[in-house]
Amino acid sequence: MFASDDFVVGPGPAWQVTTPPGTAQGEGTNAADAFLTLSTSGGTFDLWQGTKTVPRALQAMPDADFALEARFLSAPSRAFQMQGFLVEAGGDTWLRFDTFHDGTTLRAFGAITVAGQTTAVFNTPIAAGAAPYLRLERSGDTFVLRHSQDGESWTEAGRATRAVTVTEAGVFAGSVGAGSAFTAQV
Repeated sequence: MFASDDFVVGPGPAWQVTTPPGTAQGEGTNAADAFLTLSTSGGTFDLWQGTKTVPRALQAMPDADFALEARFLSAPSRAFQMQGFLVEAGGDTWLRFDTFHDGTTLRAFGAITVAGQTTAVFNTPIAAGAAPYLRLERSGDTFVLRHSQDGESWTEAGRATRAVTVTEAGVFAGSVGAGSAFTAQV
């Protein structure tokens, strides 16, 4: 069962945090919230075509229907900064559902990687500030990404259908390019 966490004392024992070289994980607080940080330096930290170099915090998941929800205090604002959900299905098979900035517009994005080959399944523009909350719902073989400004009213961003055996899920941050360093606050 997926464990909820507000990161007041850092990631709890259910989390497996992975920080490849050039990335970092930390904790922070502001006036109202505690949060987990996942950071990238300039360079390529991506989930694409067999590359899995993003900092991430994952939990073991049963292979069953689920709903994940995260509130991000950060927003991608430069080209190819990204934050969202990673669903692991073993080895070189995974699904990603996130928001990223294309250099002009914030976008909701979904992709499936099987045997190291990635296929984008949706890439939808969304309004800046429209996605501090993300929700991923799995029902059978269908995954639906939703976003919200307030955590109450949700808009579907896209969906993907793929039969997979889910093993882990959680949050990630990424960036592509020398000037795209990024810190996600979850």
